[in-house]
Amino acid sequence: MKLFMKLLPALLLLGCHAGDEVPVDPPRPTALDFSRPTIYLMANVLSATITSGLGSGSYINSVDPIVELGHCWSATNRQPTLQDRHKGYGRTYTLTTELTNLSSDSTYSVDSYALSNSGKVYYGRDVKAPVTSFTPFICDEKQPGISVAQTKIKVPEAVRLRNSGSFMLDGQAYFLQYDGIFWGYDIAANTWQAKASLPDTVKAPVESPYYTSERSQQAVFTDGQYGYSAFGYRRINYETRPTGEMYQYDPRQDKWTQLPSFTALGDHAFTYIGRDADELLFVNRYYQDAGFWSFSLTTGVWQPVTLAVREYNITGAIQLGRMLYWQVAYQSGGYILAYNLDTKTMQPLPDHLECGYRRSTDYSMNLFFALNGQIFVGADQLDSSTLQARGVVIRTSSLAQFDLTQQRWTKTINLANSGLPLPGFRRYTLLSDQKQALLLDLYYEKRWVLGL
Repeated sequence: MKLFMKLLPALLLLGCHAGDEVPVDPPRPTALDFSRPTIYLMANVLSATITSGLGSGSYINSVDPIVELGHCWSATNRQPTLQDRHKGYGRTYTLTTELTNLSSDSTYSVDSYALSNSGKVYYGRDVKAPVTSFTPFICDEKQPGISVAQTKIKVPEAVRLRNSGSFMLDGQAYFLQYDGIFWGYDIAANTWQAKASLPDTVKAPVESPYYTSERSQQAVFTDGQYGYSAFGYRRINYETRPTGEMYQYDPRQDKWTQLPSFTALGDHAFTYIGRDADELLFVNRYYQDAGFWSFSLTTGVWQPVTLAVREYNITGAIQLGRMLYWQVAYQSGGYILAYNLDTKTMQPLPDHLECGYRRSTDYSMNLFFALNGQIFVGADQLDSSTLQARGVVIRTSSLAQFDLTQQRWTKTINLANSGLPLPGFRRYTLLSDQKQALLLDLYYEKRWVLGL
């Protein structure tokens, strides 16, 4: 046996001929980890955005490397190929394609593709990334006659950099800076005026307007008669601490008056939610066990109150007579509550359906105001979980009006075609005195006045 093992290599060599070739493994095929294309639609807009990606674990061999990745789509072919419309991007791990001039009468199919150096095409559906299909959304638009007037404005530099809060009263807009400096903006004349500053104001250094201001995160609001600045934090001797201070502004006298401070809790995040007779109502989102408080303008007394609601994340409030309407917002969605001050009862407004889907009121909704006794909401997201499971995300771009007489929603102007900014952008400031609404872009110095 030992002799055989020694002779085995020689025997194997004797069995090989000069012309024989040793077999070589074929080139390893390209392994692609495509994600399913996601389609972002804007309701009432005939365009779409496609996004997809290539997993970081994808293997691209050196024998036949990938030279192009992209998207292909078709309104007739449910398995789109490069023979259909397509757009390539070279070698990248993130793909984004804009589709325009679409038809609401067509259903489009979208797939990802990869093209190798030799011309081999790999499609997403070949690697278990399904084709995504969608139909552009066009809904009937009802126009109640809301008007939009856009104007260029000149904003004082200090207001652009240090605006802490604002309110609108009798056709005049007011802006309070972090450092207590106060401004008035005449909407009709499109002019700014310096107003009386908060008492005990210390002007912040220009070089660091955000972090050395005396006050920050105040609740700045109006009850329809006066303006107020309350709570927040004060920076004194380089130490920041919460404060329960509250001041009332009389626009007729251009004067601030300090009211009794709130001292029951240390840290707080108060939102003004309405007025009941001589009492201002607030919600404290940090202390849910003692969330609702009232302040009597007659006696100057603070006290906790019990309301028929356990929602504390109230981010906006509208008062129409004895009815309070509260915007309750969460990251995953929200709704609007109606609270009756006389009966002390609460009920949510009906869901607003658009294109057959419930429209969300999450944090992206920052258009919430009243005009002539009607409520308006601007939201840019739909709760379309069924479609999202198929890779389609729908967004809206319209104002919706809630008719209080008929207790139903009606769609209004299409923001995408009106020149109004979409509500998802946080830099805009919205003010309303229920006769007109003012939307301001302080940074780019634009304004939109809305009226009925």
